[in-house]
Amino acid sequence: MHDEVGDKITKPVFDKAMAELGSINEALCSENCVARWLWRSGQLCSNGYAVPWEVQSVNTCPENFLWDEDKTAILTVAPGLYEITLGFFSSKKPTV
Repeated sequence: MHDEVGDKITKPVFDKAMAELGSINEALCSENCVARWLWRSGQLCSNGYAVPWEVQSVNTCPENFLWDEDKTAILTVAPGLYEITLGFFSSKKPTV
């Protein structure tokens, strides 16, 4: 038992390691900020062109990606470069 207690780390060393781990986690999580919305009905908005985003299927960063059901826009709070991938199957040409 004395050998095991002698091998433990001190609180300051533990706190420093946890702070470093927090920084690493924050950097990794920022790289995995993903969101996905679905247009299930196939119906365009009253203007005949805009797509209403009806269902939010994934949002790992809801404080950044602001979405309201059936709205045609999704607001991003943080400035930056975003990758957008779209796939549409429609009888009319939608505006995206």
